Amino acid sequence: MKWLRQLIEGARVNEDGRVDLEGLMKQINEEFPRNAVPKSEFNQAKKKLKRAIATIEVLEESKSENEMLLEIIKQQEATIQKLRYDVINTIKSYSLKKQLSKAGILDPDYLVYRQRDLDGIPLDNKEKPMVIEELIKSLKEELDGK
Repeated sequence: MKWLRQLIEGARVNEDGRVDLEGLMKQINEEFPRNAVPKSEFNQAKKKLKRAIATIEVLEESKSENEMLLEIIKQQEATIQKLRYDVINTIKSYSLKKQLSKAGILDPDYLVYRQRDLDGIPLDNKEKPMVIEELIKSLKEELDGK
């Protein structure tokens, strides 16, 4: 509004001591479009602002839902990891029992039970225990020592 103030202060005064309204209005009409925003542009900007605010509100509301979904995903990934671990141990257990039976062990279930930790038994690409001979030897030695 400084532009309007400058125009009013710089307005000419008529011979009778009054402000020249015709000249002042002409100057205001010339300067107004340069210094003011048309109503249509203002309304468009206002609509865009309302949409942006609404979008932000939706995003803020869904933020908690997203965090909840991320937590569910983490839980599901942990469950998948545990299931994979269980499947691998089951494969190792059955494969180990089969190999122990082939080696002449009468109670392979007991030996697998005694082994407890199947993590240390690597599997080959055919899902057979790779160190079966060493394992059988160590378990036999352990049982013979009793």
